[in-house]
Amino acid sequence: MDDAIYNATAGSFGIYDGITESSTNSVTNIIPSSQGFWIHATASPTLTIKESHKTLTTKSFVKNGIFNKSRLKLSVSSDINSFSDEAIVVFIPFASEDANDKSDRRKMNSYESSAPNIFTSSSDDIELTINTIPDDLVHVTIPLTVKVGVSGTYKIDVI
Repeated sequence: MDDAIYNATAGSFGIYDGITESSTNSVTNIIPSSQGFWIHATASPTLTIKESHKTLTTKSFVKNGIFNKSRLKLSVSSDINSFSDEAIVVFIPFASEDANDKSDRRKMNSYESSAPNIFTSSSDDIELTINTIPDDLVHVTIPLTVKVGVSGTYKIDVI
């Protein structure tokens, strides 16, 4: 099971990744009460949420990492509508260039046909919202894709 929270927001899916402590589209490590969420499983795991896991706070707690994280966060948006999307590349020691279910997070394209989608691709062509790359590479090329459902002018920001 991924160490991530997938949450529908901003017309796209937001992700919080507990390993890299990265998030997109304003999602945090706290799932609001009554909010649906998705889990990506690579086997048949059991998910247990105990009463003690509940919180009354809306303030996010982000634990300090055990490694130095360098990241590039990109956002795509336009004046056409209020939808936006984000993608993150994180450079960390234990990453691989191929997709890795332990540290990368797969892209879930928006269910809104007019919302833009942005993602990078791993070296084995897996679409990723959070893409972890080894931090010791001298040269790296990271494919970036933006898909839009409505023609117009879009901007990509580094955030």
